[in-house]
Amino acid sequence: MELLLNLMCAVADNDTDRIEELRIKAETWNTSVATAGFVNYIKGISAVETDDKVEAVYRFKLVTENCPKTVFARLSAEKIESLNI
Repeated sequence: MELLLNLMCAVADNDTDRIEELRIKAETWNTSVATAGFVNYIKGISAVETDDKVEAVYRFKLVTENCPKTVFARLSAEKIESLNI
């Protein structure tokens, strides 16, 4: 969880070097579907910040398909639409 918090701080600070370093290491800390959805959403945001559109779409689609009843699914769908892919 601490690594994910650091990743979110790097995104907030627009620190692309730190984002690159942390997004590769970010993993779920339990088997909950909600946790996986949250982590994939943050990894998608991180990919957007580092201009990795393919990874961003992959992460956002994981969220929309596996966590359709969460707010992250709606936010992911909006992000996919805004990427114009």
